[in-house]
Amino acid sequence: MAKRCIICGDNAGFKIKDGNEFYCEECANMQFGDISILVKVGENAGKLKQFIEDKDEFKLNVEDI
Repeated sequence: MAKRCIICGDNAGFKIKDGNEFYCEECANMQFGDISILVKVGENAGKLKQFIEDKDEFKLNVEDI
């Protein structure tokens, strides 16, 4: 499910860390000026996916013992 910018409604590419406010690149630049302080939307999803894969791999290794 694509996240939407809270200002204009376009697809969001950025969010405030640990927040629920999402912004497209244009609105993020207008609001903050420096988008490097924001988190890219897909970043956390990628970290979560990697964590789950690592956890599943660990389970497989433990079951082999």
